[in-house]
Amino acid sequence: MVGRAQQIRWAFREAAVHKAGFHVIEIVAPETEIIERLKNPRPDSEADLSVYRLLKEMWEPILEDHLVLKSAPGNIEVMLQTALDYVQGGRQEI
Repeated sequence: MVGRAQQIRWAFREAAVHKAGFHVIEIVAPETEIIERLKNPRPDSEADLSVYRLLKEMWEPILEDHLVLKSAPGNIEVMLQTALDYVQGGRQEI
């Protein structure tokens, strides 16, 4: 049975694939790191720990081929370059 999140991903894929291409990138981090990051205010988001918990509860595994990036303090440049390489045709995991 396909869940709601998977249905939404497929709708985005169908809308984008013929116009601009479609790539799925999953970013993961240890929960302790996520909780620590959410303690700091961010100018671009009002999401807090309650939002994280809700999204975690709703999470459905990504079934299609995709890039997985492991977020850690100080690796944003590496993640960005890996994501750029991925959408330009390469496939890597960090």
